[in-house]
Amino acid sequence: MYTITSTRPTPFDVVITPNQGWITVNGSASPATIPLNGVGASAVVTVGFGGNVNSLPAGIVYGSVTFDNLSGTGGDTSRNVTLDVGRFTYVAMDVPLAINDNATTTSTIVVNDAYCIGDTDIELDITHTFIGDLIVEVTSPQGTVVRLHDRSGGGSDNINAVYDGNGGAVPDGPGTMSDWVGEIVTGTWTMTVSDNAGADTGTLDHWALKIASSGAECPPVAYDVLVLTDMNVPLNILLSGASSSGNPLSYIITSNPASGTLSEPNGAPIGALPYTIMSDTVRYTPVLDYEGADTFTYRVDDGVASLEATVIVQVGVIPYPDECASATFVTNGSWDFSTLEGTTSTDAYDDAQCIGSFLGVMTNDVWFRYLACGDGPMTVSTCDLVDFDSDIVVYEGDCATKVQVACNGDGTGCGG
Repeated sequence: MYTITSTRPTPFDVVITPNQGWITVNGSASPATIPLNGVGASAVVTVGFGGNVNSLPAGIVYGSVTFDNLSGTGGDTSRNVTLDVGRFTYVAMDVPLAINDNATTTSTIVVNDAYCIGDTDIELDITHTFIGDLIVEVTSPQGTVVRLHDRSGGGSDNINAVYDGNGGAVPDGPGTMSDWVGEIVTGTWTMTVSDNAGADTGTLDHWALKIASSGAECPPVAYDVLVLTDMNVPLNILLSGASSSGNPLSYIITSNPASGTLSEPNGAPIGALPYTIMSDTVRYTPVLDYEGADTFTYRVDDGVASLEATVIVQVGVIPYPDECASATFVTNGSWDFSTLEGTTSTDAYDDAQCIGSFLGVMTNDVWFRYLACGDGPMTVSTCDLVDFDSDIVVYEGDCATKVQVACNGDGTGCGG
């Protein structure tokens, strides 16, 4: 709402004109003429939306209204109008999660939609005494980190805020809410809450993304990939990208690994670079007896080329992927692992599914991700492979929506 007030001693008219069909002035999409009868005369003008607003695409749209003095130019002005159409909401499903002393809590939201970000708001509810202990960060799928809370607030309790940078809570930084503008929304968004002192604990109760599309297309994105394989064992690697245009993606190898070779999954060699592979999968074969990290790069193209992404292949390296969000991708076969540097996750598990065995307390857990190559039974086992008591829990789905489907706390005759 705007109030216009006359400073003229004689009557005159002011015309308020919207420049877009979805903008209304006093309920009408047509220009409004407001008479003012002398010094101090005023009128309230309501600028809203209507007209053809239902035909607008999702995203942020812009317009303006002009205020014209028909008896001269004195007081002429304009005001910008912004409308947020069809904001998408994504809610974390893996909360509530405990926030323990001197520990980090991680929650994820997986977004499968594909569009270019125009604006991002974040809802956050944390129950915690002395919020000066806490650092809260959100990382986008493209790796852009914004620190919402940086040990501010001292001895105050709890965080209940909507971060939007426009009248709501403003991030402490480093980073601002606008840092995500122009990125593709697709992928895993990660919130980390670190407690950096003793005596006070709490709970991450709720967080959600409220994202508006820019209404425009942005370049596609290729994502970095980390995989592991044993020495002398070839591996099919699934590359990953996203497009806001909806066009099919081509996957283009732009550099070769130094300690291995690349081929199509059917064995056809990779030709001169840059090389467009037949699908989203490429086969890596390590050099005989090589152990260590190897890398190569690729990009995607939907009619517009993305920036390069890096694939890191850890050959013969023992992994300790500590949380669901960082689970290591594995294939059929036998895989080394270590729990020595693993922390204890807060993810729920239920030993009611463990027929004939009991999970007890699970600590120092590590996580792996497996993509089934077909229908049928699958065996996951640590029997006779480890020299400590191990438990296995199998979930189906992504980190935010995972459902436990099986577990085992060691059966009779199992050495691990």
